[in-house]
Amino acid sequence: MEQINNIKVVPCTSSNYLRPFRVHYNQNGTKKSWDFMQTHDSVSVLIFNTTSHCFILVKQFRPAVYMSEWERSKPKPLQPAEEESAEAAPAEPKVPEEDKAGETSEETSSHQPPASAGVTYELCAGLVDKPNLSLEEIARQEVLEECGYDVPVTKLRKITTYRSGVGVTGSKQTMFYAEVSEENRVGEGGVIDKKGVLIPQSSLCTLRLCEPSLNQWTDVELGTEQNKNKQTGESPFRLCCRISWMSACRCCFWAAEACRV
Repeated sequence: MEQINNIKVVPCTSSNYLRPFRVHYNQNGTKKSWDFMQTHDSVSVLIFNTTSHCFILVKQFRPAVYMSEWERSKPKPLQPAEEESAEAAPAEPKVPEEDKAGETSEETSSHQPPASAGVTYELCAGLVDKPNLSLEEIARQEVLEECGYDVPVTKLRKITTYRSGVGVTGSKQTMFYAEVSEENRVGEGGVIDKKGVLIPQSSLCTLRLCEPSLNQWTDVELGTEQNKNKQTGESPFRLCCRISWMSACRCCFWAAEACRV
């Protein structure tokens, strides 16, 4: 289980990933404005292990998800402190004195959500932040880094490209599908510290979670009363859509491959 403490909320004055803007424009003669973020596009990969008949997912702690739950648990919403000079000490969040975000007192801990509130189960994914690489190559690198499988670019099948954040970012995500076997495994995955990894889910309703940072594997039955409280975590709705897509379309891939023989 992740250990989350010493939480501090500070202003985000610069970022390599997000840039906030406000655009003013006229639409059919009416003046309007809209706040938006510039961010990187991304890729994601739905991976199916043909050896174990499992989907391969990534388990990780998402600070944005956790802080959303944190705010819901507070009597007053968290607000970052005023921006200070570069020489000043790090800003503390403006929260009630009896419940400062940076404290780890018993009283504060009683209001703090468990770490599991920020844990998500997702497809292998990554940012498109390497202009010299194709989308397929970026996807291949993510599969290798996060899940430990070396998949040739030629084995990646593009599903579609869609807008993943129409209201705020307008960014695009390109989805791929890949089939792997144990012969493709070259490592445990999760080589980047900030990415905790979870691995296979069976073709029915079993998840096999791999967390290399903890050096442990856990088999989880989904959708059953006896296991519903053993593993918790959020999953983007698009994950369900992609697995449903795979169930409907994988037979088409088999047919296409058979026609090539």
